[in-house]
Amino acid sequence: FPSHDRIREDEHKLIELTENKSGLLLFISHSDCDGLLTYKECKQVYDDIKDLVVDTEDSRFREFHKIFAEALKHCYKKRINLYFN
Repeated sequence: FPSHDRIREDEHKLIELTENKSGLLLFISHSDCDGLLTYKECKQVYDDIKDLVVDTEDSRFREFHKIFAEALKHCYKKRINLYFN
């Protein structure tokens, strides 16, 4: 199990990452069970993740970020909800 100090450090990183980023906070705290982001929520999330740099050697994560951002952008521009499971 992670130590309490490690949990606190992770909480601080999350708070710092989501500060002034309501869309990113919405996405991180969104229930997987709901399976829906409205087109307005897609816009909020897109605005916060479009310029994020995926700093990893694994190109799959960079590709996923690109595809996900484009899906969010498509949904808000076309005013359609994004469904997932």
